[in-house]
Amino acid sequence: EGYSNKVKRLERKLKRKLDELMDERARIEEYIESIDNVTIRMILRLRYINGLGWNQIGNELGYSERQCRRKYKEFFEKMEESKL
Repeated sequence: EGYSNKVKRLERKLKRKLDELMDERARIEEYIESIDNVTIRMILRLRYINGLGWNQIGNELGYSERQCRRKYKEFFEKMEESKL
């Protein structure tokens, strides 16, 4: 019975963690949807929701890996500047 209780406790803990992750994913998706720039939205979605690498993102969008990284960097630099 001790083993069974431990398994149930771990299952509850796992469910709580999964729920937290799903909530975080929903917040990330909401943030991505709030971005006006379609290309940046796609880059972020492919990177953080689909888990693709920069080269794969470039292939999906018709950009080089370097272009994708630069667009990403420029977007967040502008975001930082607007906070100041």
